[in-house]
Amino acid sequence: MVLPIDYTDEDIAARWEEFLESEDNRLKLLELTDRLPDLRSLTVTYSEIDRFDPDFASFILNHPDRALKKGEDVIRRLTNSARSTNNVHLRIKELPRDSRIDIRDLRSEDLGKLISVEGLVRKATEVRPRLVLGVFRCMRCPARILEPQEGLYFREPMECYKDQEGCGRTAGSTKFQLLTEESVYIDTQKVEMQESPEGLRGGAQPERLAAFLEDDLAGIISPGDRVVLNGILRSQQKGDRIKSTLFDIDLAVVSMEFEQHEYEEVVISDEDEELIKKEAKDPEVFRKIVGSIAPAIHGYDEVKESIALQLFGGTAKQLEDGTKIRGDIHILLVGDPGVAKCVTGDAWVLMGDCSKKNIKELVDHWLSVNEVKEVDDGEYADAEFEVMTFTPRGRIEKGKAVRVWKRDSPRRLIRFTTEHGRTITVTPTHHLFVQNAYFMAQRPATKIVEGNYLAVVSDQAPEGKVCGYDRGFSWDQIVKREEVRREEEFVYDIEVADTHIFVANEIISHNSQILRYMSDMAPRGIYASGKSSSAAGLCVSPESLIELDGKTQAIGDFVESRMRSPMEIEPGVWRQETRVNGVTTVSADRHMDVRPVVSLFRLRTPSFLVELSTDAGNSIRVTPETMVRVRNGHQDRWVKASDTAVGDTVLTAPSGSSKKEVSLSRIVSVKEVRGELPPHVYDLTVEGAHSFVANGFLVHNTAAAVKDEFGDGRWTLEAGALVLADKGLAAIDELDKMTDQDRSSMHEAMESQRVSVAKAGITASLQCRCSMLGAANPKLGRFDDAEPLASQIDMPPALLSRFDLIFALTDKPNAAKDLKIAEHILKGHVRGELRNVPNPENIKGIDYQRIMEETGTLRPIYDREFMRKFVAYAKRYTPVLTDEARQMIIDKYLSIRKLGEKAGSSVPITARQLEAFIRLSEASARIRLSPVVEAEDADRAIKIVEHYLKKMASDEGTIDVDKLMTGTTRNERNRISLVRQLIHEHSDPGTGAAEVTLIQRAADRNLSEAELKAAISKLKQSGDIYEPKPGHYKLTSLN
Repeated sequence: MVLPIDYTDEDIAARWEEFLESEDNRLKLLELTDRLPDLRSLTVTYSEIDRFDPDFASFILNHPDRALKKGEDVIRRLTNSARSTNNVHLRIKELPRDSRIDIRDLRSEDLGKLISVEGLVRKATEVRPRLVLGVFRCMRCPARILEPQEGLYFREPMECYKDQEGCGRTAGSTKFQLLTEESVYIDTQKVEMQESPEGLRGGAQPERLAAFLEDDLAGIISPGDRVVLNGILRSQQKGDRIKSTLFDIDLAVVSMEFEQHEYEEVVISDEDEELIKKEAKDPEVFRKIVGSIAPAIHGYDEVKESIALQLFGGTAKQLEDGTKIRGDIHILLVGDPGVAKCVTGDAWVLMGDCSKKNIKELVDHWLSVNEVKEVDDGEYADAEFEVMTFTPRGRIEKGKAVRVWKRDSPRRLIRFTTEHGRTITVTPTHHLFVQNAYFMAQRPATKIVEGNYLAVVSDQAPEGKVCGYDRGFSWDQIVKREEVRREEEFVYDIEVADTHIFVANEIISHNSQILRYMSDMAPRGIYASGKSSSAAGLCVSPESLIELDGKTQAIGDFVESRMRSPMEIEPGVWRQETRVNGVTTVSADRHMDVRPVVSLFRLRTPSFLVELSTDAGNSIRVTPETMVRVRNGHQDRWVKASDTAVGDTVLTAPSGSSKKEVSLSRIVSVKEVRGELPPHVYDLTVEGAHSFVANGFLVHNTAAAVKDEFGDGRWTLEAGALVLADKGLAAIDELDKMTDQDRSSMHEAMESQRVSVAKAGITASLQCRCSMLGAANPKLGRFDDAEPLASQIDMPPALLSRFDLIFALTDKPNAAKDLKIAEHILKGHVRGELRNVPNPENIKGIDYQRIMEETGTLRPIYDREFMRKFVAYAKRYTPVLTDEARQMIIDKYLSIRKLGEKAGSSVPITARQLEAFIRLSEASARIRLSPVVEAEDADRAIKIVEHYLKKMASDEGTIDVDKLMTGTTRNERNRISLVRQLIHEHSDPGTGAAEVTLIQRAADRNLSEAELKAAISKLKQSGDIYEPKPGHYKLTSLN
């Protein structure tokens, strides 16, 4: 056994001097000397040191603090910068592979060693100075005392040191004042690293590690960057007053490296490379890759082919003028739900007047009085009645039921019984709400177990009926969960507008249409805004009174009088820089204070405001996202106005002179105001306070970024899902249920592949160069081929147009197809059962070999690990279109466009689909590891796009891309134009055109009554017509 060499400080200095005398390093030293202080680091690779002296290189890894400190001393001496106040750093990069450790594998033996970690930057704080050498003045003598600072904890001198010409008094007999201007600081930034998703297995959650970058390293990286950080692993003791024996770890970064291409962390050996090249030459390689994608799901071959091409992707381009063209492929899947999510007919629904009605009788009533529409597993009808629901404000309130459903019951149901005697029987996929720490979480019945707490309504009304007052919900523990056979043929459901929640048997129940909703509705949920402006909706109404230099003034008058040259930072948001002293706010110690205003904001008013009133007589109207200060126990916290409730305690400020303490008031009323809204709402940026007093309320101003513990009270920029998926694939479910704020970011992210952020003084543009695989559900639960896509899912046309391919995953009865699916599913179950048996070949009556051979198609041809390596390797290729492939794509594009040349014809295809041809053909070439796109690649892309257009954009035998993107085909536009003309020709000046007359005149123009009513409905939605009285229509342009 060879023991490691231990070096003395003199030995370390000597080795560094000898190493730095090499020709390359002498040139680096000369450059460092010339460029100080702009250049403050000398960077060397580990391999250079290893070639110089392997023992010394190994010593540096195990004792980096001593080795680097001595190395920096040598550099300062050689560059004659020893007397300079500038810091000089020695940075080592490209550490050996065995020093690269996964974050989850970091252990105590790694503390104090030079290691390397790789992953994604999830969070990053602002760059701020950190004290490294404190200069203190003794209050008993004129001495200046120097106290070096290590780590993050501030340290004062233990005494007035005599060796620094001090008086010798200890800290207990004198005080020290920090002289900030004479002290020495270093720029510091804190970031949070997260393991790359490519390195995770199964359902593992990515581990995280905090890291500190200092001096010239600070401020270089941004959230979403893929980096390798080389540094020294440190430990920090937990606890402040009471010390813990447990320690946190962080990384003091020495150097960093940016990953240059996708999947760099996927290690591909020489054997892997040979196998990948061999498979790429196989003529059946594309079929094999498609067969490796979800083999347990039968059919959907075109969809699987498209997803296979999406994995490999096209090539991104940047032209000479700076124009960037994305290569990533975006795909949207619109699917039918698998099984109805309903309750049995014995459930009782809590109505808006707090009475209870049987759900079966309720549904049957509306099915009998309104038009019944069929789906393949049942029927539904429109309805209009009030029920109690759980609103986004986190409490039980009245809601409007808009649709009822009656569906075939599955054979097995799940029944829950709670501690307080509540019972409910639901389908296995039906969602209920369970307690998850301090939050509510929705879960399907299959995932809910005994011991979970279900969300139920509480609060007794005066009549003794269970109904929601105040917040109105509580928890009830499940004591029994059982699977039961169906007793009736049907199950039932109610669709509630906006919330999609109703109360059945006093249990809060999620209805069938929306699965992703809890981030908006959890009482303590965190809202992530997708907009990029710092004035994102945090505003008050114009009549709100603010206090300026002791005088009150309406905020609307104050802002408008100073809007001399406002900048429109985004549509509907104007900002004016200013400097006005004297607006009243509240200090950290809850005293009244006066701070300057530095920015003014004017925003278009949203669709509604929230009006808050207190028992002290204060009242204010604000946007839903505006935050007020709420007392929670002994702590104060910011809460959105839309999340406040009657009974909450808020901080209010008395008017008059400053330096008064704030008072506490109880909210007595929370209302939504939708009528007589002002055209604009207003906001201020208050220097150093980020809040101001309006109508006595302490309200939070513009910053939408959040201060958190990670940033030690500083603003932190955190990467979201799309940024973390940079150079990968983002799979987003329930895409149609996202908020308007999320959508505003999606537009930029999908096309320019960047996300812009301007929050709380942080301005950044983060990269999200990823493919997007989105899934959305039709509004009415089932996809209707006859209806345009845009009218069936709640997504704006501009967002739909950014998808290269859109597929509808429909579920229609078909005897032959259903037989194949049933056989496929049963084969999967049998294969899975045999895999769980220790010795399946010994089971009597079972032909193990035959079954495994017959079900061989359920096993992926390529395993997941090989697929990852194949994709990573293929991404290194940048195929170029051959003349033949280019001509094939042009000819196909022109032949489809030619269909629209006739007068009155629709537009069958646009340039966006042309780009889809190109991306798909490039991806096909990458699968073959080909440097060029050949005819077979172009042909594959053409077939997929043609299939997509025929399935999704077909209109009366022709292709009309407007049906897909806008929901209105050329034929529909013609009908709408005709109806406008009819209303214009037959409109009475007083009452407008009667519907009866329009039906008669429309028939003369070969327009059916149904087509007429559909056109009238669209004209009403667009605001082109209105009803002066029932059954009569007038054009708004004639008003």
